[in-house]
Amino acid sequence: MLQKLFELLRFLFLAACMETHVTYSGHDVTSVANVANPRECMRICQFTRRCRFWSHQVSTNVCYMKDADAIASRAADTDYFSGPKICDDTTFTGT
Repeated sequence: MLQKLFELLRFLFLAACMETHVTYSGHDVTSVANVANPRECMRICQFTRRCRFWSHQVSTNVCYMKDADAIASRAADTDYFSGPKICDDTTFTGT
């Protein structure tokens, strides 16, 4: 538990806020179709109970809401943008 907390804090302070070509596998809370872009996906996460992270699949425009454990399943995938529930747009690394 403490290790997961440390990984989460490290991610939030050291990694880019929104990441290109990254997905968080599994840990889905829900998903929403027809989401135009990663910023919109993040905003939907902000209004979704239990959503702590999100992944936006570019090819399908599906936004996946993720729980707090999702950060442990971070993986490279060129079809995704991902990030935390709250992100300062000035640190956004995607489109």
